[in-house]
Amino acid sequence: MITTVVSITLHSVVHFNYSAIKLALVIVIDLF
Repeated sequence: MITTVVSITLHSVVHFNYSAIKLALVIVIDLF
């Protein structure tokens, strides 16, 4: 049970970080 929660949390964090990085890249590309 605990491993499932950790797995879901980790997946959410990774997905959020990926979205944030992608958004940052789009903003940086727009600046140039």
